[in-house]
Amino acid sequence: PGALVDWSGHAAEIMDQAQADSAITFIVTFGHRPAYSSGHHAGLQTLKDILDQLGATHSKYVLNVCGHSHNYERSYPQQGVVHVTAGIGGANLEDDPSGGCLWAGGCPAPAWSAYRALHHGYLRLHFTENTIFGTAICGPPSDSPSDPNDISCVMGSSFDEFTIPAYQSVGVAREAPALSFGVSQYPNPFDGRTTIRYTLPASARAEVGIYDLS
Repeated sequence: PGALVDWSGHAAEIMDQAQADSAITFIVTFGHRPAYSSGHHAGLQTLKDILDQLGATHSKYVLNVCGHSHNYERSYPQQGVVHVTAGIGGANLEDDPSGGCLWAGGCPAPAWSAYRALHHGYLRLHFTENTIFGTAICGPPSDSPSDPNDISCVMGSSFDEFTIPAYQSVGVAREAPALSFGVSQYPNPFDGRTTIRYTLPASARAEVGIYDLS
């Protein structure tokens, strides 16, 4: 009891130093319990309040990774921080079937949730000088009837991708930069199968039309 509050004070001191260090671009935290979660284990309010405050006062703090809930879920930036739950390797998946919805947090997903999935896999993070690239890699499907998957994917492929840019401003309170519209496709050219991905400024329905120009 009291460990999170005690940690927040020490973490703030370290983050203050990192924020002032021109050689450091990103601040990333890794913990066990989620601050934002619509999975079997809900987000912890005390932790959410702490991380929101640290995000609001440290522009370099951009990513928090956790487990605990056996699912994959990525948030939109909250006070500038993207929260990723990646409890999808090893143990059984955790679902809460209720009225056809497998998520304890309900269906559809909460407004803060950018993407979520029940499927085994792992999270890969690639850091460059000014960008973090995140990829959720598909693993084998669950072999337990009591732990159904809610997505299908090819093992080794990606089922979620995101990028986090460096924040240039050193101001105190800030929000994440607005996303722009974009479309990417790979492989290109392709023979028989390809993947088309898109980004939107906000959550919305997308319609894609495909035409054979020949």
